[in-house]
Order: sequence, then structure tokens, then C-alpha cells
Amino acid sequence: MISMIRKVRWIRLQRHSPALAVTPRHHRAGAAAVELAVVLPVFLLLIMGIIEFSRALSVSQMLTSATRQYCRKAIIRGESTDAIRDGAVSSLNSLVHPSDPSIAVTIQIDNPDALNLLENAKPGDLVTIKAEVPYQSVKYIPGRFLGGVTLRSQCSMTHE
Repeated sequence: MISMIRKVRWIRLQRHSPALAVTPRHHRAGAAAVELAVVLPVFLLLIMGIIEFSRALSVSQMLTSATRQYCRKAIIRGESTDAIRDGAVSSLNSLVHPSDPSIAVTIQIDNPDALNLLENAKPGDLVTIKAEVPYQSVKYIPGRFLGGVTLRSQCSMTHE
């Protein structure tokens, strides 16, 4: 008898309380489609941004690593300017895989008598190697995202 009274109270509570009313599932299908249409473009844009910024950071780190490696080679006596420049460019091309050969590597020596040639550098001269690549040639996703950005790196060491 007590269980019968509980059932009746629950049925009355359910019938009169809008908070406990259950809506059929087919009424929510349109709302789910609208929610997906609103959220999906924002979510995809966020994912694409994460991918592109990750690529930019990765290429920037590769530029830094290559300039450091070839600057260390450049400060040792006997290395030629062309060999260092060509080695840095080929190393960066194999690491970065640009869509066009647009990697620029420059070598500067702070001594004006050296004429920016490693062959003329004296011990104590500051040797600087700079590398840059336009982001357009290394990005994964086509479009104008980070379009005018040029990724740069430089390393300076004292010639031995």
C-alpha cells in the first residue's frame, strides 16, 4: 500500500512539474545540427592555428640550430665563406623543405678589412651568420595566415 502511494505521488509530481518533464529525442536533432554548425568552424580554426604556429616555431628552431652549427664551423680557421654558406643552405633545405628555394644565409664579419670573407678574418673578429626564410614557403596549410612573416635567426661567435 505504501509503495502504491509513492508511485501515485511520483506520477503526480511528474505530471505537474515542468522540470521533470521528458522531451522526446527527435526534437533535439535540429538543435544539435545548429550547435555543430556554430561550433565546428571555430574549433577547426583553432586547430589550424595550433598547427601553423607549431610549424612556425619548429622552423624557427631549425634555423637557430643550423646557424649555431655553421657559425661554430665558420670560426675555425680554414673554412671558406662559400663552403659555410652552401652547407648552411643545403642543411636548411633538407630540414625545412621549403616550397621554393628562398632560404637566405648571410655571413658578416665585424672587421671591415675582412670584406665579409672568412678567409680574411683574424682571431678575435666577430663572425655572424644570419638565416631567414619567408613563412609562406614553409607553411603547411595554404592561405594568408601568417602571410607576411619572415622567420629569422642569427648566431655570433668570436673567430679563433
